[in-house]
Amino acid sequence: VLLRLGANANARDANGYTGLHLACKKGHYELATILIEKDGDLNSLSIAGKMPLDLVGLPTIKEKLRVLGEKAAFKREAARQAIIEEERRVAWKKQYDEEQERIRIEEEKERKRMAIERTKEFAKLLCHACDVSGEPSAVLLLAENYADQDINTPILAESNSSALTRAAFHGYKEVAVVLLAWPGMDINARDQKGNTALHYAAMSGHQDMIELLLVNGARNGITNT
Repeated sequence: VLLRLGANANARDANGYTGLHLACKKGHYELATILIEKDGDLNSLSIAGKMPLDLVGLPTIKEKLRVLGEKAAFKREAARQAIIEEERRVAWKKQYDEEQERIRIEEEKERKRMAIERTKEFAKLLCHACDVSGEPSAVLLLAENYADQDINTPILAESNSSALTRAAFHGYKEVAVVLLAWPGMDINARDQKGNTALHYAAMSGHQDMIELLLVNGARNGITNT
């Protein structure tokens, strides 16, 4: 009962005797067996330099307790090694998880960086097609190769202008036709000054562009700033 409550199996008295010394000396071999199984130390020395087995009178009992002690020591060592292995496994797992998390974070950073670069490249090419060349074939090619990109992405950062507003400004009707077919196109998207593609078409006097935009749902009542 005392052992179950946490008593020390190798506690000593004034003579350096442990409970195992006394059990062996008094011939309480059943108690000695219990103490050995509960980590009682057969190699513990008393003040007189005696080990528990030195106090056993019967050779057969001494040998039995010695073998039992070896088995208990083997079990303790096996348990100790199991604890060490578990600690190593936990440490390795922690290190592995940390490394995997580091790799995940680095890969996520790289994905974000590449996504940003791809968006910049898309905006640059779209800007050239809608604000410079006016080539509808170039916009069609972009639609094929950059279908993942938002067609409403500003292509002129300083004015927040979209591809459609620039095409409307220049009167690139065929380019606008391709842009309007792009999934997610916001025909009423506004730039920094609140102007839509319809505003720019009207300001530039491109009647055919105005008609194209109105037919495709451009709102005529939006006011700019």
